[in-house]
Order: sequence, then C-alpha cells, then structure tokens
Amino acid sequence: MIALDKHGSFVAKVIGPGFEIPVATSSVLPLGRNNTWIGMILVHPEVRRQGIANAMMQACVRYALEQGKVINGLDATPMGNTVYGAVGYVDSYRIWRSVYQLAEFAGKPYDRQRTNPMTEADLPEVIRYDASAFLKRENILRKLFEDGTGGCFVYRNDAGTVQGYCYSRPGRLRPFVGPFIADNEEIARHLFTAVSLKLLEDPANETAFLDTPEDKFADKGVYVERAFDQEKNPPATA
Repeated sequence: MIALDKHGSFVAKVIGPGFEIPVATSSVLPLGRNNTWIGMILVHPEVRRQGIANAMMQACVRYALEQGKVINGLDATPMGNTVYGAVGYVDSYRIWRSVYQLAEFAGKPYDRQRTNPMTEADLPEVIRYDASAFLKRENILRKLFEDGTGGCFVYRNDAGTVQGYCYSRPGRLRPFVGPFIADNEEIARHLFTAVSLKLLEDPANETAFLDTPEDKFADKGVYVERAFDQEKNPPATA
C-alpha cells in the first residue's frame, strides 16, 4: 500500500524524552486516477478512546482532498464503524468475513475450458471488466495480481469475453480470496472452485478467508451491533 502512494500512509506516535512509540496508522489508497479508499486505521488498545482514530481519519480526508481525489468509501469493523459514523459516513452495505475449509472443494469439477489461470496478458481486459462493475482501480489489481503467485483465475465465454475473475493471495493467518466478480452465480461457482483447488495444492493451506456482501447469503441471520465474531451460514453462492 505504501508503494502505491508513498505520501498517503500516516503514523501517530507517542513522543517523549528519548523515545518515539508508534501507536496508530492510517492510509489513503489510490483507486485509479481520481478515486481513493481509506483504510488501515488502527490504534493500539492501550491508547484508544482518546481521539487518535478520529485524528488519523481527518489526516486521510485532508490528504485525499489536497490531491483532488474523490473519497469513495472505506470498509470498517464494527468497532471502527463508530469512528467513521462520527465524521459523517453512513452504512452502504454489510460484508461478512468468512473462514471456509478448502477441503470442501477437493475433487469438485469446474469448467476448465472457460476457467483458466490469469496471466499478465489478461490484465487489461480484467481491469476494464472490473471498472464496469466497481471502480477504476488498475493499480490495485496489478499489485494484487503480483501477490497472487498464480492463484488468480479468469472466466471467458466461447467468444473470449471476460465474464468473471477471482483473485487469491497469501495472508498472515491463511490465504485470502478476492476481489471476486462474476456475471452470474454459475460462473462464480466455477471461479471459486478453481481458486480453492489451487490453494489446496499447498499442504499448509487448510482454510481461507472470503469477504461476502450480506445480500449473497441465503440466510441473512441476525447482526449484533459492535460484536466482532459472529456466526453465519455459508453464502448462497458457495
């Protein structure tokens, strides 16, 4: 993220005689030429509730506006949502972070003719496809593709037109699946299966993270405000 904009990430420090201790971070992530996404607003537990998160948020907003950028949004944990709400952000939609067993996909078939590992040559079309569904974010997609180390897939129809793609990348705790966009649920299943099977090739990978918009779940369940870990049934597209 720092490489995408070397001036767009911030740190807060406690400073005293002979010491400087980092206690908080924030980042303004460029999405293409005109847009930004705010994230990584993290505050050490021992210094929370002192206005530091709000100050970091304000630093991000000022920086984005100084660059002439549109601030499109951010994603927040239930705890962080209180910070963003205080400065005027409103909820757009809820995302659930799921952990799923990769072994669930062992032996599952998918359309190998239309679902293939993504190559660098695919990126221009994937980037255009992504922009039509979300935002122009070529810089992000190229960097995430580099991190994906062969774990990204693209779906093309018989005419060769991109109808979906799915990324995966390594993580500190487990691999992460996403970003992930498809024209319909059938294509989504092919892509999700292909990516999961690819991750399963590494014996160290037993589970993976997947962020899913709430409207993709068959059962919306009950959401408890400010509770971080909550149970939910698997998404309808899984």
